[in-house]
Amino acid sequence: MLTKGFLRPQISIKKIGRTQFWTGILLGVFSAFVFNILFNYARESFRFLTFIRNPLILSTKEFMIYDLFFAALSVSLAFGLTVIVWLTGRKDIKKQYYRMFAVGNIYMMIFVIIFLILRIGSTLYFVLFTGFGYDKHLDFIKEFWIILLLLPIFIFFFNWNYLRLMFRSGYWVSISVVAYILLTFILFKTTPVDKSILNNIYYSKNREKFDFIDRRLDLSTKLYGVTFTDTTREILKKQYSYKTFRLVKKLKKAFDTDSLVSLDTLILESIVIHNHNIQGAFLNKYLHKDKEMNWPFATPEQIYNQIKRYGSKSGVETKFLIDILNEMIFIFEPPDIDWNKRNKYSDYDIQTYQFKQAMRRVTKNIEKQLTDVVTRLRFDKENKTNRYQFREMEIK
Repeated sequence: MLTKGFLRPQISIKKIGRTQFWTGILLGVFSAFVFNILFNYARESFRFLTFIRNPLILSTKEFMIYDLFFAALSVSLAFGLTVIVWLTGRKDIKKQYYRMFAVGNIYMMIFVIIFLILRIGSTLYFVLFTGFGYDKHLDFIKEFWIILLLLPIFIFFFNWNYLRLMFRSGYWVSISVVAYILLTFILFKTTPVDKSILNNIYYSKNREKFDFIDRRLDLSTKLYGVTFTDTTREILKKQYSYKTFRLVKKLKKAFDTDSLVSLDTLILESIVIHNHNIQGAFLNKYLHKDKEMNWPFATPEQIYNQIKRYGSKSGVETKFLIDILNEMIFIFEPPDIDWNKRNKYSDYDIQTYQFKQAMRRVTKNIEKQLTDVVTRLRFDKENKTNRYQFREMEIK
């Protein structure tokens, strides 16, 4: 008569072998830390590559979710190595096929998951972030959160499935789930990767632009009661996104009218001109044969027409219109760059100089039109625009 457990014995330290059991546990814990470090550094490496175009800036909440996902995934993969150690070297000839089948499939799962994670990261960079207009359209947390939740759980029980080919699990599954949760939490709390380095470098490099945006928007709210959403603030801080490109085009179109342009539009136009928001998208992809159309902002003549329409109705709008003209002047009259002493110039100074050279190549007569408009306004007695201070400008 066959006794219970004849075909599949109850899993225990004795059945696995004391040395094999603890070797598997130690290897699993160690490899969990290794996998977690690998995944986190891979994420930061791919994030670093995105800073060439649209930088992938994650919020604190997003970092926490991805850290938790990588911690859980690392423990699941590490448990696979533990199972491999437990099954390797056993003398049971009758179950040799099961053992080889389980070890082979677990190895395959580990390599497939590592390849999948690295592949997704590289795809985000090479396919999405290097192209024009990508604006985080693919958001795993919002659109594919179920994958982040189920993938580690699936791999964990996938490994248990092969272990149960050799043993009856009993209460060991419950013990392993508790250990899985505890180790995941430990990895989540002890991730050694400093995730703020890239963000700090990015904000430091663009501090002048970002400070200008925050200062201009905050003062507009405080002094004139014009409020802007946080989304608008974020769009203004981006350089290559489609939303930024669309905003700049929309602002330009607003000036192509016979009616008065609103104050909020004037404020935004002064910001995008100051920060050259159209730089990458417009110059590289949407050039026109008609060079008059290649000027991405409102033309100096359109600004002049707005000043004439406002007349003496409002000093606030006129002030911002003059501000816009001054920002245009600075585009064509930036400080000269001594490339032998490049380090003494800010990133903004260099970008302004390069933007000026690009604008001179792809536009026609904008610089001359700007000079004519400023000259007319300086001697305009009717609207008293001569009381405003213009930057010095001369045709070169």
